[in-house]
Amino acid sequence: MTAAGPLLASLLLSLACSLAAGFAAAAFAPHTVRRSVIVLAVLLLGTGSGVQASVWTLMPVW
Repeated sequence: MTAAGPLLASLLLSLACSLAAGFAAAAFAPHTVRRSVIVLAVLLLGTGSGVQASVWTLMPVW
């Protein structure tokens, strides 16, 4: 059985990193070109989904 504390901390760290990456992409993108931000968001979502799928057996159901 895996302890919920470290898993929750990892999830919160992942959320913080994702938000920081989104803010950084939005800050560097010109205001007229938001397409790059959308592309980076989709790539981040795809990467995160792939990582979560690879460790699905290690994660609790909740």
